[in-house]
Amino acid sequence: MFVMTEAAGGFLTHVLEEAHAAEDTAVRFVLEGEHIAPKLDTVHPGDDVFAHAGRKVLIVDKGVARVLGSSILDVEKTMSGSKLILMH
Repeated sequence: MFVMTEAAGGFLTHVLEEAHAAEDTAVRFVLEGEHIAPKLDTVHPGDDVFAHAGRKVLIVDKGVARVLGSSILDVEKTMSGSKLILMH
């Protein structure tokens, strides 16, 4: 089962605030070829929704959830700042 860490939730909250996203908008993971990419979107029926501090921050549909499997979404600090990472 896919899991989002507290750190990733905080990171996504910051991304949404910086984008001035509406309260009903979150980051959706979509498949682009063999890669997973983020985009801003709203919840659709059947989506898995992940929240942080009471706000929806991440949306994953069933197809992407199958690809993610039991991955963990976390944050990694790099020389150029923090970034999201998927750990398998």
